[in-house]
Amino acid sequence: MFIKDINELGSQIHCLITGLDMRDVKNNEIYRLDDCNHIFMYRALLKVLSIQNKSIYNYFKCPYCMADINSLDIIIDYEL
Repeated sequence: MFIKDINELGSQIHCLITGLDMRDVKNNEIYRLDDCNHIFMYRALLKVLSIQNKSIYNYFKCPYCMADINSLDIIIDYEL
């Protein structure tokens, strides 16, 4: 699920993938995995999942703890 309020970050203020401070990031750029509650920058998470999913054994796993991810929200951004 996307995090809209910075207060929802709790003690995890840095992205576990990039190490960047997430307190300065815009809406719809911070994502919490429902299964393990780890928080990542959305674009970094998508990039890692696209690299990680080249094998059927790594399909949709948290890049930090390797817990299975059951669902992931996708933003489709396009212009007509």
